[in-house]
Amino acid sequence: MRRLLAALAASTALLSAQTPDAARMKADVYTLASPAFEGRLTGEPGQMKAARLVADRFRELGLQPLGKGPEPFFLPYALQLRTADERGSVFTLNGHRVPFGPGAAAFRLAPLETPLCFVPEQVDPGPSVKGRWIARFAPADPAFDPDAMMKAALASGATGLLLLPRPGADTLGSFRDRARRFILRGRYGFPADGATPSGPPAAALDEAAAKALGLDLDALMKASAPRDLGALSIMPVMTLKTIRPVNVAGLLPGSDPALKDEIVVLSAHEDHLGMKDGQLHPGADDNASGTAVLMETARLLKDAKPRRSILFLSVSGEELGLFGSRAFVADPPVPLKSIVADLNTDMVGRNGVRAISVTPARIEGATGTLTRDTRVIASRLGPPRPESRPAP
Repeated sequence: MRRLLAALAASTALLSAQTPDAARMKADVYTLASPAFEGRLTGEPGQMKAARLVADRFRELGLQPLGKGPEPFFLPYALQLRTADERGSVFTLNGHRVPFGPGAAAFRLAPLETPLCFVPEQVDPGPSVKGRWIARFAPADPAFDPDAMMKAALASGATGLLLLPRPGADTLGSFRDRARRFILRGRYGFPADGATPSGPPAAALDEAAAKALGLDLDALMKASAPRDLGALSIMPVMTLKTIRPVNVAGLLPGSDPALKDEIVVLSAHEDHLGMKDGQLHPGADDNASGTAVLMETARLLKDAKPRRSILFLSVSGEELGLFGSRAFVADPPVPLKSIVADLNTDMVGRNGVRAISVTPARIEGATGTLTRDTRVIASRLGPPRPESRPAP
């Protein structure tokens, strides 16, 4: 790794007559983070506009495209967005039914059938709950942590948690809202993944929904021992939407006949979160900043004649689960064994001007070989080294 970084440093030394164009990078950040790019949610028009901007820049710089389609700088892949439609989605318990909605919500995108056992407060669930969902009352304090209750239920051997409202004191509204947003927004996956993803194994009811499912909350409040409640089914109606985002790749061939088949990847992700609940998430720092740096680095290196080849890679799908990177590895445009390193740039818009953070950490002592070798190269190039910072 040190030899590789030294080679990169030698390449940058050839750029001494050039200076990174701060105005150009700022303009790129402002463009990518503008409302016209709609937050760059993967597969949506805004992200495709960002990909087009990067592809056009790579073309202008004379990089070699690696794709095979009508836009040769694009590396397309497919994703499926799986969402639940509340219309027709139902909870059932012992023949009683209640529809999904504000009063009955679960983090489920796939059907579930499970035995359900009620466990009173202050009662140890015991081995009888193993392999079952358990039902428990939510605390009266609205600030309680439902995620902690779910983890405790799973630690006891249960497979999920149904939260019930205390009669006359429903503190579960925000939790149900979160579950509804989860299923309506959905989850992404590759078409070949097969299994439908779901979220935390938890659900919640309001008083009306609990009554509709045949539960007597007043009687359960008086229970002193676990009680079998029957068979619970959570049956969402799932919808699938296929989207076709792209990565963008451009190659700068190496100049050394003995080393040009070794490839250094310089990468950044250009996607962000799009619109959430009507609010635009522009993603100026995360990661329009890294994308601007990637394009500027390509401009500065295009005439440097690096010994190894450099692959400039702008990926999508990072915010959704690293899907663009995973798609690149699954269907690489170059042999994976030829890639000797990937130096990724992410969220560089808010760092101090004298600070460079290198994975795994900027904390003194928490270093790997990349951090160590970067410090050696940086000391040779001359940028001032920031003072060491104590661990947080």
